[in-house]
Amino acid sequence: MFKIKDLKVRYKNKVIDYPDFEIGYGDLVLIKGSSGIGKSSLLSILGLIKRDYEGSAEIEGREIKELSEREVSDYLSNKICS
Repeated sequence: MFKIKDLKVRYKNKVIDYPDFEIGYGDLVLIKGSSGIGKSSLLSILGLIKRDYEGSAEIEGREIKELSEREVSDYLSNKICS
């Protein structure tokens, strides 16, 4: 379902690098770490909220930052909230 590769997020004066990983349907994932390490930024990307990042973040084989606003809305309505 989600595939992350070479993901980087710039925040103020620092860059947060994420490890490459995949999350499949039914996978249980724990995201933990100290303050400022990028947990909320990662969840914002996976939740289709944040789209200003470097690298690749895919949902069902589609690059998140290339989805139109309509596609994001449809996906959230039909797959996440249903």
